[in-house]
Amino acid sequence: MPSRRHFSLPVYSALSTRAPWRISVSNDPDPIFSTRLIVRTEQEGNTTHYRWDDVAEDVFDLRRRVFDVTTIEDAKKLFEECGPWQVEKVGDVEGKPVRFSAVIRSRDFFKHALLERSIDNRARTYEGGEVAEAFENVYLWQALPMDLLFTDPVTARVVCKDIQDAVRASVFLDRLEGFRWKRCKRQDCGQGYSRPGTTSNAKK
Repeated sequence: MPSRRHFSLPVYSALSTRAPWRISVSNDPDPIFSTRLIVRTEQEGNTTHYRWDDVAEDVFDLRRRVFDVTTIEDAKKLFEECGPWQVEKVGDVEGKPVRFSAVIRSRDFFKHALLERSIDNRARTYEGGEVAEAFENVYLWQALPMDLLFTDPVTARVVCKDIQDAVRASVFLDRLEGFRWKRCKRQDCGQGYSRPGTTSNAKK
């Protein structure tokens, strides 16, 4: 049998969505965000054309924006410019409703994943009260959906259908590249930062 060929490919990862989006915010103390694509129409004779703008947002730039979300207005602006937090499938024109508190919890979860979680946990054995942690790690390190593009050079493109997918992809790719994240020890900072290195062996 002929041997299989092995390729080293550059990987490009971006949130692929559309714009603009109409954001509705409920009046609750912990508001719910509802997201719907604004589709423009143009009439040409008896034919109606539907128009929208395509958006490709780099997952690492998007992650920085998500990590900067602290207020309801921050979240609303993010959804207006980048689309829903979560959709059922690629091409959906309406996002799943999400509470502001859920966005903040996810933001903090991904921050913690960069600082504390290890991809080595795929091979761990979990016990008792660690069931929730096991499911979280399965979610973090599950395979990324990719397309192969016949470009020069050939490129692997990670397809992210919504903001949550994109941030997860950024965490996965940082680990794949061997980046380790540390927290700044300055009392007036505390922000995370990355540096090249081996994958962390932290239990979490």
